[in-house]
Amino acid sequence: MKIYVLENAFWNLLLSSVEVYPKECLGLVIGALNDDVSVIHHAVTFQTANRRRRDVEFPRHSVHRNVRSLLEEFLPHQRIVGDFHSHTTARADKLSPEDLATMEEGQVYVIIEVNKKRKSVPWRYNSTQTLLSGTTRQFFFRIAAWYKAPDDKRFRLAQLICQVSPGLSG
Repeated sequence: MKIYVLENAFWNLLLSSVEVYPKECLGLVIGALNDDVSVIHHAVTFQTANRRRRDVEFPRHSVHRNVRSLLEEFLPHQRIVGDFHSHTTARADKLSPEDLATMEEGQVYVIIEVNKKRKSVPWRYNSTQTLLSGTTRQFFFRIAAWYKAPDDKRFRLAQLICQVSPGLSG
């Protein structure tokens, strides 16, 4: 699967993760999803999330119901395609038992690893384009997107394509 993260969503993912650092952030990813491609147009942070250093939770059913209702009314061509959260004590390319317990087939899950920067590194993809990493003035980020197709037995890393402004550098 290929997951496109548009610029607005990309910046919301980064800003959400540093805003509550060193606690974890949590939110919804909104866009379009089919079997082969997902496009993330928006990343919306949960105001009701209960944040801690090693995990984060939210009132799933009421939040999904309220957001879904608003989307149907104002953005009927978009839907909730999954969620995102940050890891401040674990890697983005490794799923924790807590991650697996809350993930569902047919959804997209973006994990943003964020830590204080130790050295500057340019923004780049790994060789399979399943991880995007780089630094800002203060932080190191590694971003991964996970999914599970109906015929899969496990969650897999998706190919990640971020529409990022030129000039993003460490």
